[in-house]
Amino acid sequence: MLRRHEACLTSGMPRFRSPRRESATTSRGGFTLVEVVVAVLLLAIAALGVASSATFVARLAATAQAVDRATRATAQVMDSLRALPCATLANGAAGTAAGVVRWTATTTPLTKAVRAALTPASPRVARTIVEEVLLPCE
Repeated sequence: MLRRHEACLTSGMPRFRSPRRESATTSRGGFTLVEVVVAVLLLAIAALGVASSATFVARLAATAQAVDRATRATAQVMDSLRALPCATLANGAAGTAAGVVRWTATTTPLTKAVRAALTPASPRVARTIVEEVLLPCE
């Protein structure tokens, strides 16, 4: 007569094993030190990229603001020159917060041509702002 243990082996039934103790590294969840260091490095590189982009955008916005101020100053001078009668219009210059506006006026019996050029005070504005207008004389 077969013993019970031998009967299980011969009959094809699964054998029950005693549970083994798992090793300390496989039983714990979490990340290794190398994985944490790599993740922190990747986040640092991404943060530097975002910071660099933010500085570039801030510089670009400041430049656009300076160009806008210069253009408005030139337009204000041109508006004041438009209001003058043709006979009194002459060459000149005016200082503004955005820079110095110099204008030349050419008057004919029927029209006045005015060209104003602003030399910017801000180093952010790389070029001279020029505005030209041809107005009828009355």
